Amino acid sequence: MNPGDRGESPACLAGLHYGSENKECNLELDLNFSSIHQTMKMPLTNSFDILYYTPRFYPAISGAEFYIMNLALQMQQNLKHAQIICSTSVDFKGLRSPNGSHVDISHPNYTTYKNLSVRRISPEFNYKEPEFLQLINGIDIPICSSVFQMLKNGPNHTRFFTYLIQEFSRNPHVKPKLIHSTYLPYATILFALIFSQKLQIPSVCTPFYHIYNPRYQDNSFISLLGFYDRILACTETEKQWLVKEGISSDKILTIPMGVNPKLYESFPKTRSGKKKSFKQAFNITKPFVLFCGNKNYEKGAISVLKAAASRSDKLKELSFVFIGPSSAAFDSELKKTRKYGINIVNITPDNLMGFYDWRKISAFQECSLYIMPSRSDAYGISYLEAWASKKPVIGADTPVMREVIRHKKDGLLVEFDNVVQISNAIEFLLHNPQISSEMGILGHNKIQKHNLWEHVYEKTMHAYNQLIQ
Repeated sequence: MNPGDRGESPACLAGLHYGSENKECNLELDLNFSSIHQTMKMPLTNSFDILYYTPRFYPAISGAEFYIMNLALQMQQNLKHAQIICSTSVDFKGLRSPNGSHVDISHPNYTTYKNLSVRRISPEFNYKEPEFLQLINGIDIPICSSVFQMLKNGPNHTRFFTYLIQEFSRNPHVKPKLIHSTYLPYATILFALIFSQKLQIPSVCTPFYHIYNPRYQDNSFISLLGFYDRILACTETEKQWLVKEGISSDKILTIPMGVNPKLYESFPKTRSGKKKSFKQAFNITKPFVLFCGNKNYEKGAISVLKAAASRSDKLKELSFVFIGPSSAAFDSELKKTRKYGINIVNITPDNLMGFYDWRKISAFQECSLYIMPSRSDAYGISYLEAWASKKPVIGADTPVMREVIRHKKDGLLVEFDNVVQISNAIEFLLHNPQISSEMGILGHNKIQKHNLWEHVYEKTMHAYNQLIQ
């Protein structure tokens, strides 16, 4: 007997399994294809389904992953079903090359993180242009150089989305109601648009546009953003920049990043109730300066090392703590700086367990000041974490950071890569504890009013509802 003779629907033959016939029926979509060497089960319900599509997810750690995680958690807490789709890549090289770092299927958070459903799809490194041209055929996206550059940047998910679109087209009553993607200059921006147009569902993008980063200066990347239904900018500066590049102001909403101050109010404790201390764990006896982010030139990490070395006679009274993914340039500069006798603690994500690892929280709580003089940030969630711990901050003097950090009120702004200004700012905050304390308190008061994740959720939900309704 043929499968169809048993009365099975085409959906079931394709690997779609329905639950009960009521309005809250569940769909479990099995995606099995040898080209991706991966099995994906994507449970979808008829109750406000949102697909979050991002290049990477934990154990990859950056502001964008942190943002998606918190948005999805807020959706979950408010009984909205969210599905996270990402690549298997941990580092950025892995988005475009099998030689990069990839999370193994045995990782404890491969399919879930804090009860969030996470579905990881391997990038398709054996990409063939005709397959992509067939996928993009018939939709309102220009085939230009930026499209193919995004495919090179990765992750390429041509075959995955070809299959996914086919299955949802056969079963439109269970297709998601909206797709929300991040971030430039990666192909997630492209495939989310294709998915949206093929299935005729609304599209939202948070591009995290780094205005002063040379890799973002291709205007054709920005032109693709114009095909989204809504763009969520982190600052008014980012919004106005996108408007200047030709995107309609009506499409762009400004929603700042968020933080959960409650996590930083009390010290982490052991199961027996004993306080956990970052300083004790890493044998730090001096006051310390904290940096948390990608340790590269763009983020200002190398400039901080040079500032420490340039004033080694005065800054030996300090320790420096760097948390985040490293780079070859940083590791090289670190060796040079340590020769000056400065105590430097260097921590990579491999040493941490999750976005809210107790060591990270304790580091913010126990540091004297936080510094990330970056020219390459759309906002900078780590500044909010510092203010949640009532610490003063140092950032780079850019139009974006002037919106985030109020100079001489809740932090200090310095010229990017200006070693003298960086060292002067560190010394000033260290030697003026009263001013430093006041800055930290003002920053704390500010985030309570404007930067709670609940605020971000409410504004984002308003944008979603406008599109869905």
